[in-house]
Amino acid sequence: MTETMPPSVLSGQYPRPGRREPPEGAPVEHLDWQRSSLSDDGADFIEIASDGELVHIRESNDPDRVVTTTRAKFLAWVRGAKAGEFDHFVA
Repeated sequence: MTETMPPSVLSGQYPRPGRREPPEGAPVEHLDWQRSSLSDDGADFIEIASDGELVHIRESNDPDRVVTTTRAKFLAWVRGAKAGEFDHFVA
């Protein structure tokens, strides 16, 4: 399956190859951010939100830096994580 996907966006890190700046004034504060139920209330954690065909990811201790990708790319990453492809990062 071949799809044309827009590049991921990493706010505040421009210019970088393979990344583009988000649209001017594109707020992400209005999004319903979700974290894992396994996240400790007092610890820093990863939050995820969706907006149409986009998925936004940020760290709770740096909420202004948001990585934005497509649902298709995020789904591929989740499937890889479930298959154990990234286990070596936390071992």
